Amino acid sequence: MAVSKRKTVSSKARPNKDIQRPAGTSVEMKGYSGPLPQPDIMADYQEINQNFPERIMAMAEAEQLHRHSMDSAALKLNEDALKQSGDALKYNYRLKRLELFWPASVTLVLITAGAYLVSSGKDIGGYATMLTAGAALVGAYLKHRSDKKKKASEKQQKMVETEADPLFATKEKTTK
Repeated sequence: MAVSKRKTVSSKARPNKDIQRPAGTSVEMKGYSGPLPQPDIMADYQEINQNFPERIMAMAEAEQLHRHSMDSAALKLNEDALKQSGDALKYNYRLKRLELFWPASVTLVLITAGAYLVSSGKDIGGYATMLTAGAALVGAYLKHRSDKKKKASEKQQKMVETEADPLFATKEKTTK
């Protein structure tokens, strides 16, 4: 036979059953988003002053007109900026083509002139002309490579300065 042990709780430890506790708590929140309040709130405004709903509507309409005009102005500025940058890109493309065309054509003319001089029996003048054209090509290549390294170094230095000084980055962005 098993003996069961029952714990008894004294009356002091038991909660008082006569105290009424609320079953739950409810919270109601109202809110709205936008320029116009909800109709019941608008009616409350009308109770305060008959003109308030009309004034609120006029204010919302004026704000909408202002917002539309600002959006239109921003779009116009963006379109103008895109057009200008497109024009600048076309100009830069043409300039790059000219930068390639003129040195190549001058070199071709010098090599042709040197070959003509060599074929007509003026070896020293012909070789000197062709050597000058070749030296000009090598010099232009070396200068281009040096400029490219210099630009990369400046860009890297600018990035290091920007990372080191957060205010520098802000200044750079605001001045552009």
